[in-house]
Amino acid sequence: MGKFTYVRGDLQAAQGYYGRALAIFEARSPNSVNVAKALNNLGYIALKQGRLQEAQQLFARAVDTVEGQRSTILSPESRALFVAEYSEQYTGLLNTQLALKDWPAAFAAVERARARGLVDLLGERVLDFRGGAPEELLRQQADLDEKRSAAYYALTKLDPQRDGGRVEKIRNDLATYVVRQRDLEGPATRDGRRGCWRSETRSTRGS
Repeated sequence: MGKFTYVRGDLQAAQGYYGRALAIFEARSPNSVNVAKALNNLGYIALKQGRLQEAQQLFARAVDTVEGQRSTILSPESRALFVAEYSEQYTGLLNTQLALKDWPAAFAAVERARARGLVDLLGERVLDFRGGAPEELLRQQADLDEKRSAAYYALTKLDPQRDGGRVEKIRNDLATYVVRQRDLEGPATRDGRRGCWRSETRSTRGS
């Protein structure tokens, strides 16, 4: 009902539905993705109504909840897919900070979203290209990075309630990029002999 009333333009009614949902989720499963979704929905309503400070607080809580859930996922690939699925929380925070003309915070929100996705998409590796990585592989990596950045940027222009189909397509694209990143990492498993390039594994727990 919340989404229906939102799309219909009855933001007051939608706020009531989402507010009650948030109270239920916080009582039954605090810090769950359902809490993040409810906070996100309330954030978009506050943003549309011009309550920017409140919207920023709601989106910030939603992002913190998403990242808390992300930290419990063991597989880097699964974490990357999780961030792609719940990217709306990051874009909501970004749009609010842009509306507030808080440019440093907006830039930080973009980098925060990209960092979470990129750390996971790279499989927690630091790729060392100085040891002679093939030029074609570098070109493919640059192309993939550009597509991924464009996808995150496109999400900032969409309303998840009204543009659900387009948001879903971009999420699917981001999931495809996860697989593509894995394909590019294949050559990085070489043994690092002189004249070859390699990947170094590092711990990024808590990032």
